[in-house]
Amino acid sequence: MKQIILITLFAGFLAGCVSPTNLSGPSGTAMAQIMAASKLAKTCDVVDLVPSPIDVAAAQSGVSSEQLKAYTFYGNSDQLEAAGDQSLAIRGLDIADEASLCNFASSVVGTEDAIGKFLTAG
Repeated sequence: MKQIILITLFAGFLAGCVSPTNLSGPSGTAMAQIMAASKLAKTCDVVDLVPSPIDVAAAQSGVSSEQLKAYTFYGNSDQLEAAGDQSLAIRGLDIADEASLCNFASSVVGTEDAIGKFLTAG
């Protein structure tokens, strides 16, 4: 019984760590970039998401893969998608304009760009 309580408390702690108000810092930025790349991969036939974007972020940015995984498991998916959309909007992209998104994706795929590094040619 103690183990169940501890697991429940730990899950609650992790959920609190990835609350919408805590999607900040290097891990939050990396997660937003991964979500932006994911949106591009879903929208555009010319690109795909790299096989392990969390591992790429951890290796290249030095962020914790565990924290990024916690975002994906315990984070609010609407807020994660909004963070990705915001990453694209910061680049001056209209997230409703698929042609613009795909042109951008084609220009950054496979580069060291903050979003492009999570994309591979489709």
